[in-house]
Amino acid sequence: MPQPLTDTASAVLADVRAQYAQLRGRTQFSLQDLFCPDHFRLDAWCLRFHSHPQSGALAEVAKSFGSQYGLWLENARHHVTCALFLYPGADPLRMLDMMKNLLIDFYLNDVMGRDVFPLLPEPKQREAERIVSRIGKYDPDLPVPENALPVEFANILVLRDFRDNAPDAWFRRFLRLYTQHVTITHRDNSAVARGVIPTVEEYIEQRCHYAGMHHIVMWVEYATGDFLDWSWLTDAGMEEDLRQLHLAVAAFGALSNDLFSFEKEVIVQGSDANLMMAVVLNGKACTLQNVIRQSAAIVRNLLEDYFRLTESCKRRMLVYTPLFPQQTALVLRHLAGLERCMQACWAWQVHTKRYKSPGSIWLETTLPVPEKIR
Repeated sequence: MPQPLTDTASAVLADVRAQYAQLRGRTQFSLQDLFCPDHFRLDAWCLRFHSHPQSGALAEVAKSFGSQYGLWLENARHHVTCALFLYPGADPLRMLDMMKNLLIDFYLNDVMGRDVFPLLPEPKQREAERIVSRIGKYDPDLPVPENALPVEFANILVLRDFRDNAPDAWFRRFLRLYTQHVTITHRDNSAVARGVIPTVEEYIEQRCHYAGMHHIVMWVEYATGDFLDWSWLTDAGMEEDLRQLHLAVAAFGALSNDLFSFEKEVIVQGSDANLMMAVVLNGKACTLQNVIRQSAAIVRNLLEDYFRLTESCKRRMLVYTPLFPQQTALVLRHLAGLERCMQACWAWQVHTKRYKSPGSIWLETTLPVPEKIR
């Protein structure tokens, strides 16, 4: 008789935690070494990278907006400031739109997200379900719901700013992805809750959505107002390469984060919604060290895909530049924006305190062990 999925997942998680306990304090891995192809170093690639030059002022304005609607949470600062890394050349007003959206997203996750939802009293659970349902509803007209709560009202205001400052086709795609992200993020995405163990490929597809990485990649266009001409890209035979490039950037951001947050999400919180758990639940590895190597290889392949596809697009631009100088200049600016986004995925995760802990198995997230417990 097959073992129930709950028991299987619990047994695998217990084994991963036991192996982790044996590694912690004895073995340490460098995520950079694990992610990097031969003769490439992420830290060297990001050496000249910098966050937005107006980071301090923009962070304060975003905080003021959050406070105005009762949405500011002090631990949101780490989450909201990632936009300042992702889009260092953004127009300040456009940057604020993105930061406000991230602030609302963090508030929803921290106050009524899937991890805290079971702890809420029943009336709060019903209210949370109503809020998430209404915010996750795709409606390009963006009406303010009747008896809207502050978070809903603030969300509509921010989405209207996106709508008013972008082409209609771009906004409609962004809104579909954003509302899908809200819906998926507030669902328990564990294998036990869904009643099935997703394949690694299925997990990756789902992870990009609930990480919000698809619309975060779209923000490369929004940040500077340089919106791609997809009809020209199709005629130029570049549409498929560029869409695959966007997927590589989105998946690299989401899945590299799975390794950075492995200790926080899997070891501490007991979640199986993580690339490393998807690998082990699919029987792809026997030991935690093998899980680490196989998961990191997926991330490394995405980094290699990014460079291969970027080079392919740049070669095409050399051919088209004499005939279509404006279109090719736009694509090259977009590729530069994607490069900064990729660099930021690494630089922000190394910089933020969100994943750091004493005795981490990752070199990049290790804090010094306090003297009294050494």
